[in-house]
Amino acid sequence: MPWAVFPKSELSVLNGEARWHSSSPGIRWGFCGDCGTLLFYERDSRPDHADVTTVSLDDPDAFPPTVEIWTQDKLEWEQLNEQIPHRPRSSLNE
Repeated sequence: MPWAVFPKSELSVLNGEARWHSSSPGIRWGFCGDCGTLLFYERDSRPDHADVTTVSLDDPDAFPPTVEIWTQDKLEWEQLNEQIPHRPRSSLNE
């Protein structure tokens, strides 16, 4: 799933309200309170930033991928984009 990272100060939900789930300590997932669509990912190690699913934006094409992450877990049939960098784990090479 494509994500874009934004400063939290630049984000707002314009319609409805996000609902949050903590999957493990320090990790939160934000969902549309009406339909359940995944919208956000937050983690305590980056308190001022949030990842946003680009497909949930008004213009998803405005944020094309610049890196492919977690490639160590990709499905066998999944094709990588050879024109951008790849990371076996996160974009921070954790």
